[in-house]
Amino acid sequence: MRIAITLFLCCILLHENTQAQVINIEDKRIKTDTTGWSGSGELSFYANKNNDMLVSLQTDLHIQYKTKKSLLLLLTDVATVQVNESEHFVNSGFQHIRYNYKIRDKFVWEGFVQGQYNEPLAIDYRFLAGTGPRFKLVGTDTFRLYVAALYMYELESNPGELEEQHNNRLSSYISFTLTPNDKVSIVSTTYYQPLLTDFNDRRISTTLDVKSYITKKLYMKLNYNMLDDSRPATGVVNTIYEFTGGLGLDF
Repeated sequence: MRIAITLFLCCILLHENTQAQVINIEDKRIKTDTTGWSGSGELSFYANKNNDMLVSLQTDLHIQYKTKKSLLLLLTDVATVQVNESEHFVNSGFQHIRYNYKIRDKFVWEGFVQGQYNEPLAIDYRFLAGTGPRFKLVGTDTFRLYVAALYMYELESNPGELEEQHNNRLSSYISFTLTPNDKVSIVSTTYYQPLLTDFNDRRISTTLDVKSYITKKLYMKLNYNMLDDSRPATGVVNTIYEFTGGLGLDF
């Protein structure tokens, strides 16, 4: 039972909100031809009682503001799990702010800041800030393909480590969005994030999201994540993957 609880706990806390350390932003961009505010929110709750009592709660909120030239994304995700009332909650979450400015139709400059914590992945806190170009290679109504190469500063603290890590990384990615109709969307993003001074110290992350609308506002979502970290925190395995599903609501 303890093994099953541990596996479930890791699955919950690695759900796209924490994105196995590397946060996928592409599926958070709301495609719209109109300017102004838009957003979506998700909430999931799980409770199970056998020999142990397991309770988990996860919230996911994102807000977008768009003009003809600019795009502002505000993202937050928090997850918490408790096994039995006598044991402490295990927490993870992130907050992300990203700004895009369109220089040309297929050339955007973007910048971001992010705060993150994740107990299962042994991250007390991680602060990221980055900026760089983003290019649209294909931009049809049903298929879009993007590549980007950003500089990223990383500040991280891990349990048991006396000193913080101060790193300079490349944060590059390739991403596509497929929308065969107005009810289905498929988004896949692959990140490559090596240290600028040592490309052997790198993270590779792949995410696949499938969203299908049941009504105009209610949708079902399936998500697959994989992270391969060449030098994870002490006690954390190099490769992590997960598959999740759930419901969401646009507003």
